[in-house]
Amino acid sequence: MIYGSLDDDEAKDRFRQSIRKHASIPVDMKRFFDGFPSSAHPMAILSSMVTALSTFHPNSNKFD
Repeated sequence: MIYGSLDDDEAKDRFRQSIRKHASIPVDMKRFFDGFPSSAHPMAILSSMVTALSTFHPNSNKFD
């Protein structure tokens, strides 16, 4: 899906497993969420959170 299509079931299963493996969010991210004002725009929060995630995995540059 990211690099083209997933034609067979095995490829789909590998993709699903990879997403599940990397989908958890560190508990410390709650501090970031709590720091935003309730009136903050959701897209600004999302972009900030995505950037903040890189601080938890600074040496990661690809999915395994």
